[in-house]
Amino acid sequence: MPLDDREQALLDVFCHCYEKLLDHLDALDDATQARHDWDAYRVVKECVNRAAKAFGSFLPESSDLSTLCDDFLRRIGGSIVTELTSSPVAEVFAEYQAAVQASPVAPQVDLTHWQRLGEELSRECYQAILSADSPNLTRVVKPVSIELSRREDMSCLPRKAAEESEITFHFAPYQFTLQSYVNLPFYFFHEYLSHLHTARLFAESDPCPTPFEDGWLLYLAHEIYCHRLLNDPHPALAHHLHCEHYVGRYCQEQNDDASKEPWVRLGYEQARRFEAVVRPDLFRDVTLLVAISPYDHFAPDIPDLHGEFVRRVKRWLDKTATLPAEQKEDKVKRLTREIQTSEAIRRLFEFLIED
Repeated sequence: MPLDDREQALLDVFCHCYEKLLDHLDALDDATQARHDWDAYRVVKECVNRAAKAFGSFLPESSDLSTLCDDFLRRIGGSIVTELTSSPVAEVFAEYQAAVQASPVAPQVDLTHWQRLGEELSRECYQAILSADSPNLTRVVKPVSIELSRREDMSCLPRKAAEESEITFHFAPYQFTLQSYVNLPFYFFHEYLSHLHTARLFAESDPCPTPFEDGWLLYLAHEIYCHRLLNDPHPALAHHLHCEHYVGRYCQEQNDDASKEPWVRLGYEQARRFEAVVRPDLFRDVTLLVAISPYDHFAPDIPDLHGEFVRRVKRWLDKTATLPAEQKEDKVKRLTREIQTSEAIRRLFEFLIED
């Protein structure tokens, strides 16, 4: 169900205030230099996030954007006064407050801007091995829908049989922090890379966390996203170091989330270990090859190709862990050759279980 006027107003105010806050994080960092135990991220955690939780805990009586914006700023200012009395942070907050109030809050914030960016980043990855007109890359996805929720999340419903797929952002106002706002492009990127531009996945009929889609591909998304932030800046992504910080925090939280059982952590950790052995370029090539292969490619012998891939990689890493460096390098060179053959996916799976 779409957000009502008051729910939408909360999201609009959050996005407006966080957009301006990003422009002042460096100044906040400078202002905390006299306090060795503080930095800009702690100001956000202790003051801004606390205010955001209180601000978003109850639906407001009014949907007036200006009034709500002043309320949120007042709560942040109160936390700063409490935590950082007589600090230069107060001066930076005053400048930030003025910047927020100098421009009107845009109503009906449009998240499709970040959706398009996420799609673009994912498409760039898969075009390394797929043509631009591949069915994987031409699937129709509806503009993101936003629903009120008790738990912040981004989810998608992939429909890979000529129907329109859907992405839903589950907006939990008391959980919508600066980190949530900053990571919106990454959330969309992960949905496209892991669920929408992939081949058919085993979990699509009954969505649940899985080691490949939600762990291994989360690791790949994190690595590619940080590369675009720091080494190949995308023009639509600003505040690169702050974005890198918060996407790292998000991925760590996903690994620590007990509700996802061990599956996310298992896939993420095996991807990290595998990349360390085979190096980033080969890791990316192998991962994308597996991602564009349907889960039932080897059925009935292997019911779930993607889950079996993670299991075989784990065993392969365990077997090669104590090999001399020269033997490891020989295996990496062999793997490079195997995935360049006409039967690359079969050769990969056979390679991973060879003695």
